This record gives sequence, C-alpha cells and structure tokens, in this order.
Amino acid sequence: MTFASFPPVWLAGLIGLAVVLAVWTQYRRPLAPLSRLQRSTLAALRAMALVVLVLFLFRPVALLPPSGTREAVVPVLVDTSRSMRLTDADSQSRIARASSLVEFELLPALSRSYRTEVFAIGDSLTAASTGALSARARQSDLAGALVRVRERFRGERVAGIVLVSDGADTGEVAGSTRREPPVDLPPVFAIGIGASSGIRDREVISVAAGDQRFDRSSVDLRYYRRD
Repeated sequence: MTFASFPPVWLAGLIGLAVVLAVWTQYRRPLAPLSRLQRSTLAALRAMALVVLVLFLFRPVALLPPSGTREAVVPVLVDTSRSMRLTDADSQSRIARASSLVEFELLPALSRSYRTEVFAIGDSLTAASTGALSARARQSDLAGALVRVRERFRGERVAGIVLVSDGADTGEVAGSTRREPPVDLPPVFAIGIGASSGIRDREVISVAAGDQRFDRSSVDLRYYRRD
C-alpha cells in the first residue's frame, strides 16, 4: 500500500506533533474525574482516530498488477537475413549484437511481467533460441512476419511485438504490392541494429553471362542488384 498524496517528511512530522498536542490538551484536564487507566485508554483511542483520519486524507492506494498480465505474451522477432553478418554494431556482427541484446537485456526485462517467445525472421517465421540465431536468410520479410506472428497468437493476449532488425523490408512484397497489416495488429516496437549511416545494403539477385567462345576471351556479364 502507498499514498497518492503523501506530504513531505517535515510536514508529516508536524502533523504527528499536532495530533499528540491535540490529544494531550483534550485529556490534560478532563471534565469528569477519570482514573489513569481510563484517561490513557481514551487518549490512545482518540489518537488512533485522528491518525486514521489523517491517513485517509493522504489517499491510500493499493498497487496491484493488471489482471491477466502473466498470461500476456510478447513475441520477440529477430532479423536473420544475410545483411546481419556485417560487423558495424559496436565492433560486433549485427546478428551477434542482436542475440546479446535479446538474451541479456530484452528477455530478462520482459519476463518479469510477460511470457516471451523468440522467433527468427527472414524468408519465413520460425521459433528460435538466442543461442541458435544465424544470419542465413536471403531476405527480410518483415511485413509477412508480422502477419504470421499475429495469426500464430490469434486468440491470445499479445501485449506487443518487439522487432530487432537492421533495415527495411526486403520481402517479395517490398516495393511492389505491399500487403496491409492486420487491423488488430498489436503495438510493434522496432529496435535498430548496426550503423545508421555510411553503409548501403545491396543484394545481387541474378547474374547473366554470355557464352565463352575461346579461352581467355571476353564475355558480356550482367547482374541485377537490389538496394
């Protein structure tokens, strides 16, 4: 229990002193003859009544955890695309920094109040552990992962979704017909990993080479990249 408007210590001391003086004045010279026991008992009851009245004026409140908080789940999504191999996250690879952040900071803090589950996102959404995260996925289908995690926990209470990633959505829908997120999508808390500037993330998506007619002859080489 605590108080919504508890005064400063010095003011609380003055109020306590005022209660003592009020009781002492009231029973210093009672109108009717009283024995010492009777006077002490009445003074104690009067002091208790005044103290209770003063405490009610301070507005006592009881702090209780929200109902059902322990049953709420917080999915933690970690980007495992190949760009997470870059070493620009505090002299670590992005995936190593993400694993450390999730294991030693996010999960201990969230587990105090919520049930947590870790997922690796890339080409798809898969359950994972912090010690088994590896950056091997060919893309970061972030929008698709959010849709799939919402479907996975449909019917459960999801307090929020934590997304740990190094960049934008590079899924198949990115840049073309982007799917709309579900109307009932829980709050998403994104945490960026890696340098915020100076590095451009490129991916070679196809290479075409002409036929080599003779040894050491030149060929036409074309490649297509995605920034």
